[in-house]
Parts: sequence; C-alpha cells; structure tokens
Amino acid sequence: MRWVKSSIEYCGKHPFATGLFALLGVFGLILSIVGFSIDRTESELASKNQQQIVSIVEELRDREASGSNTVQFGERFRELSDLKGVTFEGAFAGHTNIITKVIFIHGGRQIVSAGWDGTVRVWSVESGRQISTFSIQSSGPTGLDGLVLDIAANPQNNDIAACYRNGVLRLWNIEKGTLSASTQVSPARNCNKVKYSPDGSLLATSSSDGKVKTWKSESLEFIAEYGRHGVPVEGFDFSDDGDLIASGAEDGVLHVWKSRNGSTIRRINLERGPIRTVSVDGERVTASHDSENSAVSVWSLQSGTIMRDYAPRSEKKLLHSARAKTGNHKIVTVYADMISIFDRFGDVAEIQAEIDHYESSPFCQNCFGAVNFSPDGSKLAVVRESPSRIEIFKIPD
Repeated sequence: MRWVKSSIEYCGKHPFATGLFALLGVFGLILSIVGFSIDRTESELASKNQQQIVSIVEELRDREASGSNTVQFGERFRELSDLKGVTFEGAFAGHTNIITKVIFIHGGRQIVSAGWDGTVRVWSVESGRQISTFSIQSSGPTGLDGLVLDIAANPQNNDIAACYRNGVLRLWNIEKGTLSASTQVSPARNCNKVKYSPDGSLLATSSSDGKVKTWKSESLEFIAEYGRHGVPVEGFDFSDDGDLIASGAEDGVLHVWKSRNGSTIRRINLERGPIRTVSVDGERVTASHDSENSAVSVWSLQSGTIMRDYAPRSEKKLLHSARAKTGNHKIVTVYADMISIFDRFGDVAEIQAEIDHYESSPFCQNCFGAVNFSPDGSKLAVVRESPSRIEIFKIPD
C-alpha cells in the first residue's frame, strides 16, 4: 500500500505526471477497445465460415432423400459468375475428402469424380443426381492405400480406369457396377496418372518411380515401358493416332516416344521448370510448368520448336492445367485463387475466388483444384476444396 500512497502524493506535487498517467489510461482503453473489436471480427468470420459449411451439409442431407446432390451456392459464390460471359451453373457435393480428379463422360451428360475418400462417383450433369459410387476397402497400416489419385474414361465403352495410392490400377464398369480388372502398376509406389489412347485400345500409367507404362485396355496386359525420365512423371498424353506418347516430368524435359515399344522419338528440354501437365492436339504439345515466366507453353510435336508461351496470371503456385481439344481450343490454368481461360488468340477470362488457409494446403478453404473441359469445350468442371465440391461453369465460344 505504501507505493500506492507514494504515487498519489507524487502526482499531487507534479501535475505533469498526473496528465501523463491520464494519457496512458486513455491509450490503454483505446487498445482494449481495438483488441475487442479485432477478436469479435475474427470470431464472426470463423462463425460465418462454420455456418456456411453447416448450411451446405444440411442442404445435402435435405436433398439426399430425393437422390440429388446438386447445391446451388447462389450469393455465397456470386463473384465466380461475374466475368466475361463465364456463367456459374451449379455444384455437386458428396465427397468426404480431397477430390483429385473430375472428368466428363457420355458426351458431357455425366461427370465422374474421384478422391482421397477412396471413392469413384458418377453424377448426372442435368439433374445433379449421384448415379453410382465405387470403392474398395483400404488396406495397409495407415488405411491410405485406397486413395484414388487419378481416373480416365475409355472413349469406346463404359470402363473407368482408376489409379490408387498403393500402385494398383483398377477398371470399373460404370454400367454394370462391377470391377472389370486390376493390376499392380508399381510395387510399393503410387500409381500417379492414367490415360486412354483416343481409340480406347491402350492405357498408359505413370508412377512415382519415374516410369510410364502402356497396357491393353481391357485385359490390362503389359505392353511396353518407358523409364528414361528418372524422376516422377506428372503429365503425359497420346498422339491423335495413339502411336506416340509425349511425357513430361520434374526435370522439365519432354520426351516423345512410341507407345507400343517404348523407343525414343524426340527429347525436348523445355527449360521452364517442372512439367505438371501435357496435352497433345494434332501437331501441338501443350505443357504447363512451375515457372515464374511461363505457365503454359505450346510446342511443335514434330520439330520440337516453341509455338507460344502463356505468362502466369497469379503469384500462387500453378496447380493444374487442361486443354479443350474441340471448339476454340481453349487452355485453362489453375491456381489456388484463380482460374485463367485462354483462347487461341490469347484473350483471357478469369474466375477468381477469395481463399483462406492457403499455406495449409491441401486444406485451403475455397481453393481451386483439378479441372476438365466437356468434350465440346463449352463447360468446365472445377474442383473446390474445404468443403470439397465440384462446380460447373459454362464457357463462351
């Protein structure tokens, strides 16, 4: 109590000290008010995000009885449809974990999705109904072997090829609802990517050991192997006749080789960083990169010379890229917060989103993920995360 009494006596003798203490008191009060306001704002934002997710879940439950999983997000995602003729048509939700791939089938009337929840799901684009689900029981000590990393659709029948984390390739017949065949692509390594040849007779897969292999599409009988990358292969595609495969890897080198015997045709060092996706369209090869100067580059398949470069549109890391092989041959690049859609003349439309928790990817809230065009290039299926969903956009010609 002595120090309190001494302080009061000191302030009585020195008015300047009294004023200083008064100012400090006012400053402390202001800080308290500001701190309370910040805490309240953060609490309201967290509550709003939680309510949004709860609302989506409740909406899905209400629709489950009718078999429809379409969610019209409306005003909550209004910013996505206000741009250059790109219109937001709706969304599908049902996956319980990260969605790794989405593709159109049956002329764009249905979509197929797959993800970390170990399921392959088929949806009706028109009605929004989930038509069927395919899954296996996960094995292994971690229970992660059933994660689906990639899918592809046979253009000639109802088979869906699925690559799994445990290195297994499986064929699902979506008409019969049965498992048609399976094989071990790479022991103890991921089966990363899978793709059909244009005529549906061949399958190609890539794995974490840097090898690309080809298989007969119905029996999964092994045909050939290409193992000259030496690093994981993220992107590859067949030529229009299925005779060649262009594949790109972490080292930034594009290899062109024979699909039936694995012999090398051409090796092109793109010098634009790791290659993430590869698409072959006639005499052109389109590759996407992790590069500060080039997001996508287009090359001549025969001569190996550069035809066009597309600059990055975001400071975030490039996640995915896709190309429409019909219509205006549009190219789409995907970042966590932005999708850029280029036409062959270089004009661009962008879909932007407000995201959160970007550094905690893959659990980045509202971030974009995998994309794919419909066969006619008129629609774009886009994966969004946290909560996981697939959104459909109509793209202008």
